[in-house]
Amino acid sequence: MLQEILKSNPDKVYMVLDGLNDAIVGYDNTCGSRLLYSYDLVLKCLQKDSEMDYEEAQEFFWFNIESLSLNPNGPDFVYPDHFESIDECFDD
Repeated sequence: MLQEILKSNPDKVYMVLDGLNDAIVGYDNTCGSRLLYSYDLVLKCLQKDSEMDYEEAQEFFWFNIESLSLNPNGPDFVYPDHFESIDECFDD
């Protein structure tokens, strides 16, 4: 997915998180340029690549990764059950 996003947005600059390309689920160019990462997939990548258990992956995420979303063009994270349905994103 990353290569598709970069090809379709050649003028944008994104912060790409090393080793977490499989967790990218989209992008948002409405307020800067942000890659969207699935929280669940980030944890799975950490568990697989770093041999962490679930709790260690959570702790690593909250202390080392989540705060990157504060950077301009930093990543953003999609958390499970954030919306009951995608339609809630577009309610007037």
